[in-house]
Amino acid sequence: MVASDVGKRDLQSAKALWEQVPSPWRESLVFTGGLKVYQALFQDIPHKHCRCIKGDKDTFGETSVVEGANNALRQDVSYLGRKTIAFARSPHWLQARLHWFLRNWNQRQARKYT
Repeated sequence: MVASDVGKRDLQSAKALWEQVPSPWRESLVFTGGLKVYQALFQDIPHKHCRCIKGDKDTFGETSVVEGANNALRQDVSYLGRKTIAFARSPHWLQARLHWFLRNWNQRQARKYT
């Protein structure tokens, strides 16, 4: 399950992102980057939170799924491409493109496991 939120990298945005994750996935182990905001968000359930920091040999393989989704996002949503002239002039359109992509992505992933 992949979710998104357009906003700052603060606790409020992290909470908004976490609210989009359906309950079955909330019960499983959560892999995040090294931002301190994630530690604050998951402080009540530290046993379900795994920080995957780039270059950390203990959690190196755990981020491959997320990096695959990030790569697909950059390829399919031109607004997220690096060094490109395509960009969203409005947060609304960026959110709309992300919503469309993630809905299709999650449906494709669900079909793989059913």
